[in-house]
Amino acid sequence: MNLKRAFFGNGRDVARKNGWELTEKSLERSYADGGKECLITGPPGTGKSTLMLRFAMQLLDNEFVIWRGRDTESYHYLDDWEEKVLIHHHINDEVDIFKITEDSRVKSDLNKKSYKNIKELVSNFEKGVLNVVYTPTTYKVSPKLIETIESTNTLTFSDKEKNTKNNNLFWFEFFDYYLTLDYAKWTSIFIDEADDLFPATFKGIAYRILERFTTNFKDYRKSWISLYCGVHNSFDLDYHIVGKFQYYIYLKAASVPNSRDIDKSVVKRLRKGEYLIENGNFGFQSFKKLKVRDYLIRASIRTIKHPEEEQEESKIPISSNHGFKDKVIAKYYQDKDSTQCLAYLQQIYANNEITKRYYYKLIREFFEFLKKEYDIDTSLKELHTCYENKLITTKYMLNLKTKILVN
Repeated sequence: MNLKRAFFGNGRDVARKNGWELTEKSLERSYADGGKECLITGPPGTGKSTLMLRFAMQLLDNEFVIWRGRDTESYHYLDDWEEKVLIHHHINDEVDIFKITEDSRVKSDLNKKSYKNIKELVSNFEKGVLNVVYTPTTYKVSPKLIETIESTNTLTFSDKEKNTKNNNLFWFEFFDYYLTLDYAKWTSIFIDEADDLFPATFKGIAYRILERFTTNFKDYRKSWISLYCGVHNSFDLDYHIVGKFQYYIYLKAASVPNSRDIDKSVVKRLRKGEYLIENGNFGFQSFKKLKVRDYLIRASIRTIKHPEEEQEESKIPISSNHGFKDKVIAKYYQDKDSTQCLAYLQQIYANNEITKRYYYKLIREFFEFLKKEYDIDTSLKELHTCYENKLITTKYMLNLKTKILVN
């Protein structure tokens, strides 16, 4: 069927029927076909988010539906959205969703689950809800993924590249994890503003990670993963990925990839609320707006604990802090030698039994004990002995000396 004739002539009814059938195929699941991939393009305000939400609602009851969380959200257009949305955030972050009007900012009481790693995140997903995932604010590419990419491409990344902080790259590890599962789950992932994840401007390690994702694209489909991406302009995406989708949906005045044999003049003349869908064949279909709200919603995402702090805390022993203090003091009573006590402290710190912060706290408490048990002169004498034996730094020695004299 000629596209212009179908759009402007008598074939329009047939094209609408084709559009309905193609849309249904893009949403149906079968073990033979696996997952589906669909790219939705259109300028701002043409209905990309609306269409993606409508697709998501059709899939909620039968599979796990994942929505990429962003600062500015649109899922509040759904009916009873506060009951249908489940927020997933990293254990080191805190996420609040606010309803915003012209004169108020009210926090919405949504169901939330925290995750420590991708394995726990996937196990937390639920059917029947829109699982909105917010990536870790302090995410860094894992050493395991870096090692895999280096061995695959026979290259070595610099330390600076290895420490790249880009929480959008979290999604690539998320996709990779699904390929390692011993079981399969029907899962649909909706990514609005997909050029954040698959931009045409990635370089270095980010480009290599995207390249790996593109190579594995068909494997996600075989693993029962479906991907629905929305973008303003397909030319903002990396060209490797644009041609990988099975279905392409164009909203009014959308950009058409050069690889697709679609008449651009027809796409320009689509009405608002109407789309063209194609995967070799083509058709038209229309959709209705979702419920209009008199408020916006914004996500407030903040870090409440850094990974470095968590790592330090994990070194703290199960035994009480006072246990180490008592051991240090007991050792002093036994040896009458402060240098031996501090050498003992250094050893348990080197064995990662205590944190650096607690190590210095114990040193301070030890000299406070000396001052209280004996006198200031004895404390200062022992302090200088420890300093001469290079058990404490000059700065810390002066700091402790001031505390002993003043207090």
